[in-house]
Amino acid sequence: MLPFFPDAYPDELLYSVFARYHKRSGNISVKDTFLDLFNKRNLIPHAHIPRDLGILTGKIIGFKKVNLDTWIKKHTLFLYYSNFAKEQNKEKLLSIIVDGGDTNLPIRIIPEEYFKYCTECVREDNLKYGEIYWHKKHQIPGVFYCSIHSLELLESSVKTQSRHKGFYGYEPATLDNCPIDEISMSKIPNNLENMLMKISKECEKVAENDLSLSFEYIPKIYRYLLYREDYIKGSRNNFNKLKNDFINYYGHELLNFLRVEFNYSKRDQWLEKITKSSQMAFHPIKHVLLTLFLNDSVETLHNFGKDIEPFGKGPYPCLNPFSNHYKECVINSVKLEKCNRTNSGIGLFSCNCGFEFTRFNNRKKLMVKQIKNMNKQWEDEFIKLLEQEKIISIGFETKKDVVENYLSIFSSYLNGKQRRQKPTTKIINHYRNNWINLLRENPNASTEKLKKKDITTFVFLYKHDKNWLSNNMSFTNNCRDQEIDWEKRDKELLLAVEEARKELLSEDTPTRITRSSLGRSTNKLDIIRKAEYRDKMPKTYNYLDEILESVEEFQLRRVEYALKSLIQSGKRISETSIGRAANVIKGRSSVIDTKIKKYVEEYS
Repeated sequence: MLPFFPDAYPDELLYSVFARYHKRSGNISVKDTFLDLFNKRNLIPHAHIPRDLGILTGKIIGFKKVNLDTWIKKHTLFLYYSNFAKEQNKEKLLSIIVDGGDTNLPIRIIPEEYFKYCTECVREDNLKYGEIYWHKKHQIPGVFYCSIHSLELLESSVKTQSRHKGFYGYEPATLDNCPIDEISMSKIPNNLENMLMKISKECEKVAENDLSLSFEYIPKIYRYLLYREDYIKGSRNNFNKLKNDFINYYGHELLNFLRVEFNYSKRDQWLEKITKSSQMAFHPIKHVLLTLFLNDSVETLHNFGKDIEPFGKGPYPCLNPFSNHYKECVINSVKLEKCNRTNSGIGLFSCNCGFEFTRFNNRKKLMVKQIKNMNKQWEDEFIKLLEQEKIISIGFETKKDVVENYLSIFSSYLNGKQRRQKPTTKIINHYRNNWINLLRENPNASTEKLKKKDITTFVFLYKHDKNWLSNNMSFTNNCRDQEIDWEKRDKELLLAVEEARKELLSEDTPTRITRSSLGRSTNKLDIIRKAEYRDKMPKTYNYLDEILESVEEFQLRRVEYALKSLIQSGKRISETSIGRAANVIKGRSSVIDTKIKKYVEEYS
């Protein structure tokens, strides 16, 4: 049992409590403090997620009332790590905090390199308690401002993680390592302050509250919010619009500052994956950014874990005017689709009576948009009406505007049905003869040229007689390679690729040089990505082999770009500032880590 143990101050990290214990204990070696607290002489102190709290509580339970759950939720970053995580990872993380064991956390979030502090909080704590401490809120990744004083947080001189052998210990906050007259060397640009303040407050909410989110339902929640904000129409989502609006809302500078910028050389972006995948976990700050963009708060996300129901809950009314259950709710489900003409969401309803239709979401006025299908009984009823001189009602429907709407959409239904009917043998033979005559009159023409001469014939045969068309156009393609001057095309494409590389290298935000990025820039993606053209265009493909960047090469270029940006803006040059600006994670590549250290030594 311990002789004493300090009480935790409001919003104090447990790491800070342990550091204050070490200072008061009189222990010369931190290993003696490890032994006092955890019955171990060798361990690594962790700022965000401590270990072996079960052992510690057993040592102080005799003289101090301890609520382990309160300790974990109020004085560690457990909630920040776990709120958007899988259930099994939450349980494993909690087990590590209480019982120790596995050194690798199931949820990986990289802490900032140095502890942060607010100068006003330091003044107030020192006046009130006679000492200062490490605030939990100030260490949350994504928090750049003190929520109490609205001041930018400063970096102390104390590292959050010990990475060098032999340098393990607890360092308490002091006026020496948290000077209150410190002038920030890494001021946030004025245009980012308001947005980063909002983001900081949301990140605090993630760390302070149990959001009660089920991991499997998170994509479902976002899909509901996307539908509410008009980014989903029916069963389709407009990701390009979402991405463009998201970038315009936050700006490239802020996204790059937060290290969540999009990699344009990849087709799949994190913003799309986070709304679709129920298997992938994402950094909490990405959830915060998306939630704020969708005009909501992380605290209310749990309210939206439900299906998109623009037409309400079923059953739904059947709008077959000839059925004796007209407008009665007898349809159990609806399929959401998008109207290609108006770009609005519509519902597809299928009734057991044999009437299938779509309608818009207008509960005040039930009106059929399109008849998709109906059985012969209802079709005959409509046809009988069309033979009448004056139509006053349709079945059970008597309202004039609704009657006129039914007549209009039934005419469209009949026209569409006629177009979908399989053409007769006589019609097919007519178009076959047209195509054969084209071949005879133009024996050396390619398929593309024949198509241009008679596009109607080509489209008809392609749609209704594709196998015959394939067998009767193959011999016209033997001239294609003869018509193409591959040597000339190789030279032209080489020049285009060289120019595209120059443009990509000169962009404000670095883009990795890949076949995809070069292909999109030259509008020749189909040629650049296909190996079958290598022998025909050797100069271009040899040049591509020379200039394409590996991931590590691209990251090195980003580091150089980040260094230049920091120097130009007069910001502090440190491993953290370079890593954040370059969007690279320390420890992933020894080459990149060495390069960053070299720059820090050279410019700091």
